[in-house]
Amino acid sequence: MKLALQIAFRNISSHKRKNRIIFAVTTVLSFFMFLFLAFSDGEIENIKNGVSSFYRPHWDLRVFTKEFIRLDHRGENPWEETILNADELKKDLLAFPEIKEVVSYVPANNVSLFINGKKYLYFSPIAVEKNDSFIQSKYEIVEGNTELIPEKNTISLHYMMKKLIGAKIGDEIKIVGDTIFDQVTMAKVRVSSFYKPYFDNPNLASSFLMPFEDLQNYVGYEQNEAPYLIIRLQPKVNPEKMQKQLISWAEDTNKELRFFTQKTSSRQDQWAMIYGMIRYIIIAMTLITFFIAAFGMMNVVSVNLLERAKEIGTYYCLGCEKPFLMAVYTIEIFLVNMIGGIAGILLGQGARLIVNALKITSEEPGFQIVVGSSVFYLGSSLSTVVWIIGGLAIITILTSLSTLGKALKVSPVVAVQELN
Repeated sequence: MKLALQIAFRNISSHKRKNRIIFAVTTVLSFFMFLFLAFSDGEIENIKNGVSSFYRPHWDLRVFTKEFIRLDHRGENPWEETILNADELKKDLLAFPEIKEVVSYVPANNVSLFINGKKYLYFSPIAVEKNDSFIQSKYEIVEGNTELIPEKNTISLHYMMKKLIGAKIGDEIKIVGDTIFDQVTMAKVRVSSFYKPYFDNPNLASSFLMPFEDLQNYVGYEQNEAPYLIIRLQPKVNPEKMQKQLISWAEDTNKELRFFTQKTSSRQDQWAMIYGMIRYIIIAMTLITFFIAAFGMMNVVSVNLLERAKEIGTYYCLGCEKPFLMAVYTIEIFLVNMIGGIAGILLGQGARLIVNALKITSEEPGFQIVVGSSVFYLGSSLSTVVWIIGGLAIITILTSLSTLGKALKVSPVVAVQELN
């Protein structure tokens, strides 16, 4: 194998001009494949950091009462079954060094807003808790009270609401909706600020931020009460191991609690599923492109090897056997493809950094739906690199199987005659 590798490198050096063609093709191919997949990575990243981070914020573990789980399994309303000593339980959990933060979760249905004599439907309140660093890292205040958490009896509207409903700082708003007991509830608040998500999306325009305690009271919960808690762990802490530790702790302290680890499906909302499907379509397109490129590559390599008949014949005269030469030329094709592929990926990374540095933004809903955010962002993932490298490896295999068998059918006698 070492000798085959050495000969492959020598062949690449001896046939630079012809190999440059293959190198250029694989570089351009991998460059555009990287950009296609980077666009898809960016869409998914935007959704996770935008819509999903607000509506389904990240958690490593969730804490429920056992009765909540029993009611949920029986198909009954579980939201009335709550953790009554949430603050004390948070302190107990934060005593574990592996736990970074513990946050209460409060469910909220869509509500109606009454402002300036007009009614607006389908708004979503989002509770912001003091120690919820994850949610607070997802937006900035662009006007009004600069505090990330609105003051009591105030809310922070999405900045687009200034244009869409004519809201202003100080406007009085009446919020009307339902409690967890399906009873109509109402609250009067004032607009204290306007916020802008770092990863914006049309779905977030109808969401407003309010203090956790206000939303807690609005939906029918008492202070120090929550249906469940969200636990976020320190970096590199294994959730499954922590789950077992907490279950053991709950049993030892006679706490009727259940702990659940994060599941991938529970973090995906409808938008994430849609953009995931778009990624599958893009991957299918790249697969078709790879196969088209493979046929073109086969023709180039076939012509290249046919023109090197005397070289192949010389190897036969020197005692090389066909399996050995198959290995030599397969390695040669693979190396040229990989070098071109890596070059294309590096060029793609460079283009990605330049595009992201430009911070292309738009408030147009159509633009935001296409890219998953108000910011055009090209992402990067290990799966993208693996897919491109794997695709080039498949091209190498297909090229070798389809061209080498015919190209290596060279008579050593004819090769010697050609040399003369």
